[in-house]
Amino acid sequence: MSQAAPYRVVRYSPELRDRFIDLGCRIWGRDREQSARYFEWKYLDNPYAAETPDIYLVLAGDVIVGSRGFYRSRWESGLGAERVVTTLPVADDFYIEPAHRGRGLASLLMREALGDLGRRERYVLNLSGSLVTVLGSLAMGWRSAGQQEPIGFGKASLRRRCRDYLARRRFFWRFGESRWLLAQNERWPFRRLDRKGGAGPITIEQTPPVAALRELVERLGHDGRIRHVRDSEYLTWRYRCPLGSYRFLCYGSAPIEGCLVLQVPVPYNGVPARIVDLVATSATVRSALLERALETGRFRRCFAWSATLPADAVDLLTARGWHPIDKLARAHGGPCILVKQLQGGSPPETWKLGPYSLTQRDSWDVRMIDTMAG
Repeated sequence: MSQAAPYRVVRYSPELRDRFIDLGCRIWGRDREQSARYFEWKYLDNPYAAETPDIYLVLAGDVIVGSRGFYRSRWESGLGAERVVTTLPVADDFYIEPAHRGRGLASLLMREALGDLGRRERYVLNLSGSLVTVLGSLAMGWRSAGQQEPIGFGKASLRRRCRDYLARRRFFWRFGESRWLLAQNERWPFRRLDRKGGAGPITIEQTPPVAALRELVERLGHDGRIRHVRDSEYLTWRYRCPLGSYRFLCYGSAPIEGCLVLQVPVPYNGVPARIVDLVATSATVRSALLERALETGRFRRCFAWSATLPADAVDLLTARGWHPIDKLARAHGGPCILVKQLQGGSPPETWKLGPYSLTQRDSWDVRMIDTMAG
């Protein structure tokens, strides 16, 4: 691959594993053991994984100083004879070491990575990039298919704000990770859910009900929009993510009528809980699941992507005081679905997966769990 002294870009190979995982500790903000598990889960155990992971690294001599990863995902679009199923790479895990920033490495890395991927792939996605990533991608010819429109409620506790303040201060930043500086209900946000459990037709599970959820998805059917394939293999893999802890609220049994999925990071660091999926047979079931999650959980903070939820669910959350959040990102078009064509050179309005446009928000049925934000 390309070389621009004193840097060169190479594709990942097994002999670089240990050095990449060392870098991964800074990318993912986790210890080495958890970073190794996450790497293996995301790039090796992924049911759609390539034989060699699509990870591109910037080397300064023998030292890795930057990375851009692309994990595999499988999407379906259309119905009947028009149905198309294809595997697409999703851009993630972008990082440049601070001492090497401002030297054009981001552009070099993306140019080399996309050039190599373009020999095999027609399109590439980015589903949960940061504001900086979104702005940089749009400048490099990516197209937005519409915003995810985050909504949420709540404020950080005084202890949480103290942690954030310390994290920005020289010499004191290490104290910003102290769990002592978390309020009791921030130390483990699922504490009340686990203690109270379910009631009536709703159960609360810690183990993903893959078979029941898959049966529900099949029973509800597919309207043809672009969505991630939701078979048992995918669901089993997705909920094994080592950086997340999940709770599954299920309505009914044999068969279930709905499932709401909540997630928080592991180890927990005081960020808001999030609604990563909501599947149900009716608005009544959705309402019951949301009310139970919020009444029983009593989260200090929680958020969701309103663009991924039915209108009745958004109305219920709005009535409970949820409001638009992450306003800076929203003002600049993020978070959003990003698409880039790697082959063909056709105008964005012609980019399609099956009969649906890749650049129109109403073509997509994407949930937070279909991205690494969930």
